[in-house]
Amino acid sequence: MLSSVVQTTPVRRTLAFKSVLASLLDGAELPPNGVSNLGYLRSLSVIPSAQIAAARSPFVAQSVHVLGSELALSPRIKAHSLEWLLMCSFDALFANLDVGQQIEITRSDDISLPYLGLEFRSEGPLVLSKHSDRALTIITPDGTQVIEIGAVPTPFRAKTIRFPQLSGAGVLVSTSNVLFDEACRRKILADCGHAETIAAIGGDALAILMSLPHEFLTLLDLLTWVVPIDSTDPHVHCSFTSAKLDGVVFLSKNTTAMGMAEALVHELSHSELNLIAESYDLFGREDPARLFYSPWRSDPRPFSGLLHALHVFSRVLRMYDAAVDCAECDQATALERGDLIAHRLMLGLEQLRNFQLSDAAANIIGSIRATAEDYVERHHPSKPPVIDAHLRAWTGANPGLSAYQ
Repeated sequence: MLSSVVQTTPVRRTLAFKSVLASLLDGAELPPNGVSNLGYLRSLSVIPSAQIAAARSPFVAQSVHVLGSELALSPRIKAHSLEWLLMCSFDALFANLDVGQQIEITRSDDISLPYLGLEFRSEGPLVLSKHSDRALTIITPDGTQVIEIGAVPTPFRAKTIRFPQLSGAGVLVSTSNVLFDEACRRKILADCGHAETIAAIGGDALAILMSLPHEFLTLLDLLTWVVPIDSTDPHVHCSFTSAKLDGVVFLSKNTTAMGMAEALVHELSHSELNLIAESYDLFGREDPARLFYSPWRSDPRPFSGLLHALHVFSRVLRMYDAAVDCAECDQATALERGDLIAHRLMLGLEQLRNFQLSDAAANIIGSIRATAEDYVERHHPSKPPVIDAHLRAWTGANPGLSAYQ
């Protein structure tokens, strides 16, 4: 299911992009900045779909989603939403634009072009123009400046570090409102030192994952950007994803290469399940009042939350199971983590006893069960005391709810 999702997601994102462009060019009530950028919007509409799909920009997809949501409610769109699409598409599709193609930014805003390596603050209107295949021009009331891509002056330079092991992915340090919503921006660390540490540990983590079976290479195809975040506890590694941003993983630096490999597998598996849910009925008409015990959480979880946990940790279990035979991996850690996760998976699966699943969800649960049972059969892991202790604590804190053992 993963390989088909990886293949079809760019196609679906491209169809949404083309649909929004068609609405903007025919029927939408454009703000003044839309009228002044009609030529650019028309140029986007004729870029071949295959080239748009190949760009794989999560920020274009996010801005398309925002505009699509606005157009579903009213033909009138917001000026800032349109300008975010202008910037994100100019950045991601620069190679596909004609020389001389330009966008006009009419508002003071963050100018964020991470793929081109630029980010700066605009204090007034400006024009961004494609000067050549390797340069762009910034035109402001104060003058004109040509910027060579790959040799961006410090005041305009975005904080990005590319992963040499993985084409198309890297570390991005940005709190731009063009790229991230407020909830994400509050957690991002705008510190290049953290980015350099994450890039170094992340490179080692990627090397581990690339030495494992092919399924992890397929999972890494989803990765676009890693964004540094803070952890309030130096002993607790933090990570998360946003369903709005395909393949963007937010990570703190306080971990080992093996720990970061787990975090990447964990978070990309969340992204994977979000993408699967776009094409398949996983959750049906979920009853918000129906809550379940999750061996990973202290709070009761809806079915969607439990399925996400089961899915991502089954993938993590497969990683640790493969790592036991990997010379570059910490085998003792792999066995210890694998044993704990396997027991939690078996207990989590028990919570779905007699629960009606959709066909797609049943297929996923069947695969998770096979993974967990195969691991237990081969390794015979003893149950860690934390398993029963967690269940007892949860049952005591939630007397009105039941949990299967």
